[in-house]
Amino acid sequence: MPSLERVRVALRGLVRLTGREGQAIVYTDFEDTLDGVRDVALARVVPGLDRRAFRERLFGFLDGRSDVALHKLRTGRPLTQVDLDQLQEALTSAGGVDAAQLHAEAAGAGGLGRLVRSIVGMERSAVEEALADFVSAPGFTHRQHAFVDLVVQQLTLAGYLDPRRLYEDPFDGVAPEGPDAIFSDAQVTDLIARIRRVDDSADPVAGSVSA
Repeated sequence: MPSLERVRVALRGLVRLTGREGQAIVYTDFEDTLDGVRDVALARVVPGLDRRAFRERLFGFLDGRSDVALHKLRTGRPLTQVDLDQLQEALTSAGGVDAAQLHAEAAGAGGLGRLVRSIVGMERSAVEEALADFVSAPGFTHRQHAFVDLVVQQLTLAGYLDPRRLYEDPFDGVAPEGPDAIFSDAQVTDLIARIRRVDDSADPVAGSVSA
């Protein structure tokens, strides 16, 4: 799709050069087949809009808070089930979030930690720290730095990055043929492993101590 969009934009500058001589005029004569006016019952809740409103409500409550679980999710530090339970309690009590809908949204996101992180994002410094020794390898090129910077941006904003997106927009703007074209196989494997470790840090760690 990104390639097709670039072609479309490029063709716009050429269309004006197309001659209009010899172009036949096309007339249309369609018969109106619409039925008469009738009442239609509309659903009270639109799932897509309802889900967006729910996430906006979560963001409105979470923005600016300094809960232990939120801090750990934003910084990628290990968190416990107790941390998540306390966060859930805050959402459903002080935040007034419907418990059933919160449970459903969390299940769809792969857990409450992932759901919340997808809304509040991560601290850029924490993401950079997770990739620090990767980008400090000898001989790291400008394109490689630009590619990793996009990874950092995506993780900072969304708190998650599907490794398959490394072959799509906006990454194809730096590496149109994918990361394999600018990184070695070992580097690609390492980068994907780091991205997955960042994602896994949204899961509670058994036996860890809440702090």
